[in-house]
Amino acid sequence: PIHAGFVGNDALYITDEAHLSTAFIETVEAACRYGADVRLIAMTATPVVEKTAVVRLSSADQAHPTLLRRLQTSKIAQLVICDSGEPDFVKKAILAAEQLSESARVIGVVVNRVATARNIQQALIKRKHRAELLTGRVRAYDRDRLMERLLPEIRAGRIRTDGEPLFIVATQTVEVGADIDFDALLTEAAPLDSLLQRFGRLDR
Repeated sequence: PIHAGFVGNDALYITDEAHLSTAFIETVEAACRYGADVRLIAMTATPVVEKTAVVRLSSADQAHPTLLRRLQTSKIAQLVICDSGEPDFVKKAILAAEQLSESARVIGVVVNRVATARNIQQALIKRKHRAELLTGRVRAYDRDRLMERLLPEIRAGRIRTDGEPLFIVATQTVEVGADIDFDALLTEAAPLDSLLQRFGRLDR
């Protein structure tokens, strides 16, 4: 009870990637309405629009040459409808990813289910492509080794080079805490905040 009192009074919580912690945020806000002396800072690129105290880019920020270039960069999208079930979706995703690889070297393929990601990655490997799998269901040790190997080729700010296409097949795990940069992106339909996070990994 004493420690519960400490975390519920005169406390500041900073929640990173807050769009993934809505239940926690709602709980803290409810506790505040009942008198808890707690402040909460939610950090996310996709804030809830109803919130009034949101830090946004100033006019000076938007005039900065580096930010201006990023803000004005177009990210062309094409919608492909697939209503024939999972096998057909996997097939269309592979064909679309291969088409993207004709003009891009690092291609992100982001889907909503681990099973779908595995199926796409395995199919790409069978078709003699270099394809890596990034999901949340990876031991921390294995994830660190994988990222240590892959990061030089996919991190934001890298020097882009020609070479064999690299397909990064992933789930929502790339939406958070990943400073990676895809040359091209294929994504499964998802909630808008998830899509915004995924688009943020394209041409950073």
